[in-house]
Amino acid sequence: MKYAGIILTALTPIMLSCYVSKRMRLRVRLLERIAAMIDTISAKLEYSMMPTVDLLAALAENSEFSELDFLRLCCERCKLGESFPKAWKSSVTERATEYALTQNDAELLTVLGEILGSVDAEGQINRLRSYRASVSSELEKAEKAFEKYGKNMPVIGALCSITVGIVLI
Repeated sequence: MKYAGIILTALTPIMLSCYVSKRMRLRVRLLERIAAMIDTISAKLEYSMMPTVDLLAALAENSEFSELDFLRLCCERCKLGESFPKAWKSSVTERATEYALTQNDAELLTVLGEILGSVDAEGQINRLRSYRASVSSELEKAEKAFEKYGKNMPVIGALCSITVGIVLI
């Protein structure tokens, strides 16, 4: 029983470090999907002038954005009669805790709901360009953080686990 406790205690750092590394990798992937989503929105607004709710439905059905399930949730809320900005904000807020996004990322994503449908298509496209730059900046920070910390995290966790195991034995 004593050794089982030692083993579990020693394995905790490696499990925790792998979890943190996985969350960092997931954040990068989600920000990449969000950047691609913004590009798709801009293209659809520029070339087809789709209404916001139809645009949202097209995004929700696109398999490229399946990880962004707040799109589907927002679409469902809009179908139930909730206004788009309110549905977007509540959907993003509800799902943000499940994602590996930071509070800043979630707030940035909430701003997108304020951009869509707020002005004419040309104004939305212009605002989306500056918004895309903000998302690109966050993506770059996330990639650097993953390169610097995320890739080394499991190794550091393994070393900590070995150290804890040696100390406890």
